[in-house]
Amino acid sequence: MPRITLALAIVGVLMASAPGHSDTYPPATGADAHRYLSEYADLGLHRTGTAGNQTTADWLAGRFASIGLATSTETFTFSRYLPRAASLSVGSFSPEVFPLYYSGRTGASGITAPLVHVGLGTPIDFALHDVAGKIVLIDVPMPLPGLIPTLSNAITSATTGGAVGVVASIAAPENTISVPDVDSRSGLCGLPTLLTGKIDGEELGLHDGEVATLVLDADYGDAVAPNILGVLPGSSDDILVIGTPITGWFTAATERGAGIGAMLTLARYFAERAASRPLSQTLLFLGTSGHEVGFLGLEEFVRAHPDLIGRISSYLHLGAGVGAKKYLEVGSQIIELPTPDEQRFLTVSENPLLIGLAWSAAVLNGVLPVLPAPQGIGASGEELAMYLAGAPVAALKSTFLWIHTPRDLPDTSSPELIDPVVRMYRDIASNLLAQNPSTVRQANAVASLLATTVPPLPLSIGVISCSSPQEAP
Repeated sequence: MPRITLALAIVGVLMASAPGHSDTYPPATGADAHRYLSEYADLGLHRTGTAGNQTTADWLAGRFASIGLATSTETFTFSRYLPRAASLSVGSFSPEVFPLYYSGRTGASGITAPLVHVGLGTPIDFALHDVAGKIVLIDVPMPLPGLIPTLSNAITSATTGGAVGVVASIAAPENTISVPDVDSRSGLCGLPTLLTGKIDGEELGLHDGEVATLVLDADYGDAVAPNILGVLPGSSDDILVIGTPITGWFTAATERGAGIGAMLTLARYFAERAASRPLSQTLLFLGTSGHEVGFLGLEEFVRAHPDLIGRISSYLHLGAGVGAKKYLEVGSQIIELPTPDEQRFLTVSENPLLIGLAWSAAVLNGVLPVLPAPQGIGASGEELAMYLAGAPVAALKSTFLWIHTPRDLPDTSSPELIDPVVRMYRDIASNLLAQNPSTVRQANAVASLLATTVPPLPLSIGVISCSSPQEAP
């Protein structure tokens, strides 16, 4: 057995085989990945720092162990926002709402003030309305990530104008509420904000000027969240990492489950390959928590293991919605298509060797359409932590109609849509295992230089950050 640093050794006793699980489908297939996706979705909610997060982590650890990986759990501390109650009422109307995490809190009794509708919440809209002492209603366009800068800028303007609360009507399909990712590291804001659907937002607009009551009661304090590691030892100290986030706002079946399913079926595939002969590198499969509250998990892993970065040949990231269906919204009708959503991005470090491997695998397996972008320009997720640390990175991600909504259920993906993605990652990983790891790392010189001298910009648009943090009582 090759030398593996203590950081990658098993922490505790190897977990027992997971119950109730049979490998019905061949490994490295979309059918196998979708089976795991459905298991993940059946667990319910997966929000970071909650019981659902721990249930998800335990499930993933059990699956890793059942595959034969050396499995361990690492935890990190973060500032958790945990809503107790959230509601809005104006007259006899009480729409369905969802809290914008870390936006602030009101206490159990809430705040009562006039409701003022300021349209899209642009600077001109705020200039035309007196919002001081009022609850501001704004209309937020879709799709993601369009709502992020729009909503963030409107909250800043509302805060500057002296508003006491915000209600954001999100123009997601039907009356669905789409929730943006938020940055827990920015602290607790002073302006409590609720999200509601576009149909309820239209009804709220009819109550412009009436007195409303907004309640956003929440706990705020330190909590822990788990990262799950599954290690397949190889014949060298070099490490190929395949990772994906495991937390999200709702069921996140396709947003997160498709990537988790792909990672697990790839783990089965490479474990079977290694059964007769160890692979040329150690494979580390990594499930990270904290995605929806600031892309925390991978950053925490990198911080905890500085000794590993120089030994990582590549980090292959399974981002959001890697096998999402395409939907068309025509008026009030939603049309489902059996094709992948074309809003799909393949980002690769400025590394000519990895670019060639990633793009040839994408083209040969029909993972199209994709939009190419250097990782230093196109990164908008937590894979950025590996890029900034100097590791070569390739990542596939997508947005789709139901992302970040409760409607992201297993039927928003399919085995047929995930299958080419699994094959693409299988081929990238297999080709990397056939390369000299030092050669791959040496080809990353430009990317490493860019990461240290011209830090990527898109991280700021990937999450909403508090612009006016308050001291938490």
